[in-house]
Amino acid sequence: MSQRAKEEFNLNIDEPGIENEGYDKYDDNSPPKYLWDRKIFSLIWLSYCVSFPKLYTGKETYLSNLATRAVRDTFKNKKIKRLIGEWKLVWDVSVEQRPTSNVADATMFVAKYIPYIAQKDKNKDKNYEYNNEYSENKKDDNPKITNKKDDNPKITNKTDENPKITKRYVISIAGTNPFSIFAAVFQDLSIFKTRSWNKGEPWSKDIRDKTSKSDRPAISSGASRGLKVHLTKMRSSDGRLLLDFLKKEIKELVEEKKQDIKDEIKWAVQKLEKEVQSIQNEETTSESSDKTKIEKIETIKAIKDFLDKTNADQLFYLDERKLKKIIKGYSSEGSLDEELIKIIENEIEGLKRKIKELLKVEITVAGHSLGGALAQIIALALKERRKDWDKYELCTIKVVSVGNPCFTNDKFVDRYKDKDNKLDQETYRFWCDIDMVPYLTNNTRRLATIYEPDISGNILIDTLTDILRQSIKQNKYKHISNKPAAFNGYKGKFNKKFALQYINDNEDIKDYISTQTTSLIFLVLFQQLQVALFVPNFIGDVVEDTFKGIAREYSEAFAKILAQVLDGTGEVNVEFDNLFSRFFDAFSGIPGIGPFAQFNANLLDSNNVVELMNWYVQFAYQHVTQYEKYLQIEEFTKEMREITEKSEKNMKYSSKRRLE
Repeated sequence: MSQRAKEEFNLNIDEPGIENEGYDKYDDNSPPKYLWDRKIFSLIWLSYCVSFPKLYTGKETYLSNLATRAVRDTFKNKKIKRLIGEWKLVWDVSVEQRPTSNVADATMFVAKYIPYIAQKDKNKDKNYEYNNEYSENKKDDNPKITNKKDDNPKITNKTDENPKITKRYVISIAGTNPFSIFAAVFQDLSIFKTRSWNKGEPWSKDIRDKTSKSDRPAISSGASRGLKVHLTKMRSSDGRLLLDFLKKEIKELVEEKKQDIKDEIKWAVQKLEKEVQSIQNEETTSESSDKTKIEKIETIKAIKDFLDKTNADQLFYLDERKLKKIIKGYSSEGSLDEELIKIIENEIEGLKRKIKELLKVEITVAGHSLGGALAQIIALALKERRKDWDKYELCTIKVVSVGNPCFTNDKFVDRYKDKDNKLDQETYRFWCDIDMVPYLTNNTRRLATIYEPDISGNILIDTLTDILRQSIKQNKYKHISNKPAAFNGYKGKFNKKFALQYINDNEDIKDYISTQTTSLIFLVLFQQLQVALFVPNFIGDVVEDTFKGIAREYSEAFAKILAQVLDGTGEVNVEFDNLFSRFFDAFSGIPGIGPFAQFNANLLDSNNVVELMNWYVQFAYQHVTQYEKYLQIEEFTKEMREITEKSEKNMKYSSKRRLE
């Protein structure tokens, strides 16, 4: 790959290039191979450890324990460490499972990066510098304030002091388990209705919000379900929700740095004492100047006494109003020297910046596919609910999403980018131009012809994409713009080896193809049913619940028939006719179902369905496999999958020993 291509998908967090410049595969003391972008991509794929390409089944507790063990074993593995460096799983893998499911319907974990610090190589008489990610010589982003004799605050930049290494966390969110039909239909593809954002709680209503629905930030109803699951249902092994965990981490960090904070405050107090001494030594020429001198001394003493007794809470919440109140309380005449107050305010702000520099935290919310869409949504929820977990505003929030669909409307994007959030400046969105998912709700017309001329469209594909387009156009879905500019969709290549005729060469995607094809067909059937019957909004949920029960039963049967197609067995046309006759009969009591049933029975001809599956085979490659190749993380994913298999065997062996 050319140097230019390398730069195009590097996150600009590190120096350009894929491999760390100091990496030496023969020297364990050298920096890890991957730079920060590939580390994040690797952790994104790690979230799929129990769902894809190998499917693991079982109860929710079992899958959570297996995934947690697999991630820990992965982080401990020597080969993995040489690729992505040292990581610690700090919020165990949480798996959410629907009542009737036996797969991981949602998966999420939080990992903390342990910065690379090279040790002296005794044998080769050489020493590596800090990894580029955490260079001691990097320019300090938060300049320090000093105060010279003229009382005017001056900006300086100290880079020769102890390095203040940012604590870095990654929240890794898995996309939808491709083997979960129910989740795919009623979460990923639940895009026909939207929910008002409501400051990160779209499942509830804000009665104070008087703006019209069309002017409100909104996300799809499926994304709303996903956000609620990830923030209010998924818990680590110790029972903590994500926000509770983050709050605890911040609290522990402040406690850990307690002495450093005291030292910074002490240094500020000493400066104020010197300032008092300096003013006391000044000569006065009149009674008024003598009075001004006393006021200055009292003002500085007031702040000095306050800082002597203060803690982080009091300091971070100290604003101009509180500052003046403190000084008035100490001043004998309650008078204020506004010029001096301004100087002290600058000094206090400088002190706050220094302390925040000690407590710097960076949280990257990352995911692929649905996980990438939720990463953006969860990031804004974290921003807007910051008071619940980060009252000192210590954390920088970043987003990395790969091949994500668009579940946000135009007003949500405006909110994401506004002056209070500015999240677009910390969002890195990455996709391939022939991956269908980014076009699902945005530029839907492209879906029908995306693989032409290699795969021609047919009436079923055209109908599916047209129904999608017509059903969602009123929702005004819009992708969040990405930074840097190089992070635009790159041009992919059609892979002729990924077609139905070669399906037996790709065994791991056979079940995926049948479940995903089924999901899309049943999604559109439901949407057509609502349109055909003119279902009013107030009974729409009742029809949806009825359809869910029927769809669960028939979609599983349909997936089995599609599996027969892939294996080349069974009388496919007869199977299709029988299945859909029974399916439409289930709705026979509803007036107007006849024309709807006849239309779809003609549409769902076996040839059309087989061509749709061919379309999906290519999609499976473009949406998953090609990203692994292009991002050059195959070395990691191969090792990770082998480790997960070993972890499962070890778990079963341990359970067996306990029973014995």
